[in-house]
Amino acid sequence: MITKDRKDILLADDAAFFRNKLSAILAEVGHRVRSAANGAEAIEALDDPSCRTDLLILDLQMPEVDGFGVIEWMYENDLLDKVPVLIVTGVYENKEVLKKLSSFEITDVMTKAFTPEQVVCQVNKILFEAKTDIRKEERLPVSIPVDFVQDAAGNMQTGFILNITARGLFLHSRMKLEQDSTLRMRFSLPGVVNLIEAAGVVRWGSGAAKTSGLFQGNGVVFTEITEDDQELIRGFVNREHAKGSTPGDKARA
Repeated sequence: MITKDRKDILLADDAAFFRNKLSAILAEVGHRVRSAANGAEAIEALDDPSCRTDLLILDLQMPEVDGFGVIEWMYENDLLDKVPVLIVTGVYENKEVLKKLSSFEITDVMTKAFTPEQVVCQVNKILFEAKTDIRKEERLPVSIPVDFVQDAAGNMQTGFILNITARGLFLHSRMKLEQDSTLRMRFSLPGVVNLIEAAGVVRWGSGAAKTSGLFQGNGVVFTEITEDDQELIRGFVNREHAKGSTPGDKARA
């Protein structure tokens, strides 16, 4: 299901397997994806006035024209302030590479070892940053059941939290959630006794999941939550990051 939050993404990478894998993930959440096999094709696509690009996902190491060649072309053509760039790389880049990216004000970098949940959340954070406004909080991929009601007269529904911060979450549900609608939610964090009850507003969405896909859902920003519960979430996220694990993995195994 496609919603009004559907965006146009250009994916530039010379590895066909990676392009197909990432395109499938992003298409499942409702985005349109165009592909380029090298930097020259990426520049051609960016230069096409008939094609809109809301986000460029860019590999740095490509034939003909590499990623920095694309970035420099975008800089010369005043596109860097119009099209956000997410760098994807097969290795952790050294400080010099990161410093060079920073000189172009590009700070969004991911390795290709990401999980589908991680890349969806990173892409939507960039595309919908003004709507989510949770970029200052550490986020954690999870798989946590949640009960929720949409607006006051709704019936109780069950979904899964796939990503959480102290200020919001990504909710996977088979129910269509309208943008700007209010949710009342309750859930428990793994290893935490307290039941968390909170209200939130739907800021962006990729549609109801009619299939078995796990990456369709909605970004929800908390509007009512106690400071104690926010600290519970923040502490939980920090502890799990320190352990380097994703809660729910053992339960799914």
